[in-house]
Amino acid sequence: MRPPVRSGGREALDKVPPFLLKLWEILENNSVPTDGSRPCVSWGFEGKSFVIHETEMFARSILPLYFKHDNIRSFMRQLNIYNFTRCAKKANSTGNPSAVEFSHASFVRGCIYLLGEFKRMVPPPKGSAGALGAGGSALNALPPEQQPKQEEAQQHNQQQTQQAQQQPAQL
Repeated sequence: MRPPVRSGGREALDKVPPFLLKLWEILENNSVPTDGSRPCVSWGFEGKSFVIHETEMFARSILPLYFKHDNIRSFMRQLNIYNFTRCAKKANSTGNPSAVEFSHASFVRGCIYLLGEFKRMVPPPKGSAGALGAGGSALNALPPEQQPKQEEAQQHNQQQTQQAQQQPAQL
């Protein structure tokens, strides 16, 4: 079952690379295990990242259900191709030192319509100084035309976080 889509309708999802749709589906289907145990993969605390809590279990149990392999390194290479950033262990939102956390400005819980904003990273031509040039740095800044969508996603995420924090108080 695909989640609802905002602007562009379902046609917008047809143009999203299969890897990103599968990653979204993995998080939506496996963030809360049915047996009550701790999930091996979940959205990050604020929904702006995702966390693989147990890499071996994720590779063995989840990857083969969605991909034709169980190779965690291949999965991480795909994340790199789509410019996901690995979060520093100290910044890891789980406190689990063995967990691996990844983020991307267009991969936000509840904002599936942002998946259409992804662009595959194009490798620099062989023999060139690289896409960044000499002494460049890799900044995760979005182009100006995508910044309003990032702000909208952040506002949406803040609303979800506030609602989640209010729900326990209502019980």
